[in-house]
Amino acid sequence: MTTRLSAFRTMLLPAFIALSPLFAQAQANAPETAPAPNVQTQQRATRIHLGYVRTSSGPVNSDTQRGMEALAAELSKRTAIKPQGVVALDVDRDDLSFYQFIYWPVTPDARPLSEAAQKRVQNYIDNGGVILFDLKDAGGVMRNQRALQRLLADVNIRPLAAMAKDHTLTKTFYLLSGLPGTSSHGVPWVENAVVKGTEAVSSVIIGDNNWADAWAGKTVLQNSREREMALRAGINIVVYAYTGNFKADPIHQVLERLKR
Repeated sequence: MTTRLSAFRTMLLPAFIALSPLFAQAQANAPETAPAPNVQTQQRATRIHLGYVRTSSGPVNSDTQRGMEALAAELSKRTAIKPQGVVALDVDRDDLSFYQFIYWPVTPDARPLSEAAQKRVQNYIDNGGVILFDLKDAGGVMRNQRALQRLLADVNIRPLAAMAKDHTLTKTFYLLSGLPGTSSHGVPWVENAVVKGTEAVSSVIIGDNNWADAWAGKTVLQNSREREMALRAGINIVVYAYTGNFKADPIHQVLERLKR
């Protein structure tokens, strides 16, 4: 038996030697194994994070971070949405698809979007992500409106309309008469959903109520009714981003009337 095995190996050896360069070439030409995603990317993909767009203003970024963290904490306390953190985004580089809701403070010096950023934003809203563009305080609204026009010049958004009193945003979690922030007077403008009564959302919301500063308790008192209402508005917006227009479904509306 041993003799037969030795003879068999002797017969195979020349063939193996002839084929070995081919094996080496095949290994050299084989595509490299894709690197494993890093921990941060895995966390963004599997856990909820709230995102906001970083501006050129350090103070605005700092205030926005605090406001978003306060909103995230209240979401965790009051709802089934449990954000694991808040992330400052660079629309020129970052993947926006990890964030169902993005807060975008608009400053007067905002520049037009680069081609890469425009594509990212377009893809984001086309696929149901929700962006809240905040024009901030009343004193700079006109300048910030022009800045927003520059930002959205090349982005294709559906027609905008003043938010109706019965818009789904006013009833996703709390029943509200508007979306108050630092101010409660401004009526947000919202993108029309494609089909009424479906889960399509208004992916673009524009207002000047300075929400993040109110969430942080900077422009309203920490324990005031104004801050509570601003937090409720923020919670409604985030819940809306994650649940869509389910509250506009006719069956849900019937159930709501029966509850009353």
